Amino acid sequence: MERDDLPVVVARTLPGSTCVYHVRVPYDVKSVGDEFRAEPNDHHLGAAKEYAEDLATAVGGQVVDPQVISSPEDEEADPSQRTAEKLYVHLRWFRRFGELADATALAERYLQAVRESFPLAVPVRFGSHEPFQGRLPRDGGAAFDALYRAERRADSLAMTSKDFISASISPWTPIGGDYQTISIDFELDHLVESDALGAVAGFLVDVARRVGSFFAFAELNDTRFATARPRGFDGAWGGLPVDPQWATWYDAEYSTLVRPRLRGGEIQEFPEGLMHRWSTTPARADAIRRGLSTTWPPPDLVGSVHTAPGGPRGIAQAKVVPESLRVPSS
Repeated sequence: MERDDLPVVVARTLPGSTCVYHVRVPYDVKSVGDEFRAEPNDHHLGAAKEYAEDLATAVGGQVVDPQVISSPEDEEADPSQRTAEKLYVHLRWFRRFGELADATALAERYLQAVRESFPLAVPVRFGSHEPFQGRLPRDGGAAFDALYRAERRADSLAMTSKDFISASISPWTPIGGDYQTISIDFELDHLVESDALGAVAGFLVDVARRVGSFFAFAELNDTRFATARPRGFDGAWGGLPVDPQWATWYDAEYSTLVRPRLRGGEIQEFPEGLMHRWSTTPARADAIRRGLSTTWPPPDLVGSVHTAPGGPRGIAQAKVVPESLRVPSS
């Protein structure tokens, strides 16, 4: 592997690595009080650690756990600039499938937005599998756009960089659901140290406006990938996520349903919709909830969720959703 292909934590701690084996542990999303948490099964986690140690011994390598490892950069950074607890900022954008030309242009529009409004999100490598096929500094934006248009009919386009944990753009055909999704995850500490935290809300809005998102959010929590948006609903839009999120975007249709019920926070209006945030800087759901005078989100804007051993799953669409997203009654 080339250095640019190395996962961030490996590049920081073992920069000379030429081969990386990934051992992934599935996690269950569990209900804890009023929130959902992503936690691995203890048996699966123990088995994975044992296998990783045996594999490292066999190939003369070293095990790196990105959940607990501290890199030299982390140790040398000013402690006053780091959060006491490891926190993450998750951004997600959702858009309806429209004309094919709009769907296939999603990668191009996203790249234009990150280059102009949030350079920290500009990917270095991209592709459908590791090692990734494209390198943006070498191949340019045209190759990024072309790969998505030509090959991402059924698979997501994945992106990597030392500045974010993971990022992806879903396929441009409705194979897995009724809408397209863009996702990117950051470590809060890295956003703070890069002096980029203040630009997150503007980044959320810029991408939403360019790609035509009906909903988008920026959420702060203590999990690397999980958010307050439950899965399921048979690929349809279920409704708003189950917890209040720091910053959210609603298009013109969605905002007519949401705005009359918002109490508190800051609202910015645009021709395409509105952005709402509860505070100037990112806040977690529990902190947001403590400052609310009413329940948010309102129950009728959230889909019905069934909590099962494998985690919560969406089973029925919210009573109140934009008509363009409503599932036809059978």
